[in-house]
Amino acid sequence: MTTLVRLAALLLISFPLYANDIIYTWVDENGTKHYSQLPPEGNYDVIQLSNQDLEPKRIGTVSPVRAVANAEQASEDDMAKQAEELKLQNAEQAKSICNNAKHTLNVLLTHAQVTRKDEASGELVTMTEEQKQAAIKESQERIKLFCED
Repeated sequence: MTTLVRLAALLLISFPLYANDIIYTWVDENGTKHYSQLPPEGNYDVIQLSNQDLEPKRIGTVSPVRAVANAEQASEDDMAKQAEELKLQNAEQAKSICNNAKHTLNVLLTHAQVTRKDEASGELVTMTEEQKQAAIKESQERIKLFCED
């Protein structure tokens, strides 16, 4: 039994020594370049490459860097410039943003308790006073940026 195990181990160790390390490359009649471990059938100009001679390319990409990590870092001048560009490019979208901001501000100012849908759980939660004041400030800023004077 141990002789059989030794023979199996010897075969497993020596197997990579007999692996095919030749790569054939050729261009067919349509101009398509082929790579294969088997030579092509037919009369082609074949180039033989050793896979040990090929240098692997680096894998991966460089992820883009965000110009501004979040909206709070953007200066008011940049936001005003973007709003002005948006108004010029798409007046209807600016009008929609203006109307939504006015409606939101009206709701925030006329209701004592305001609920919002929690994005994580999907449940309705009551806004804290700090959240409400931040939302009022955001709506006022949107009105200032997107609404006609």
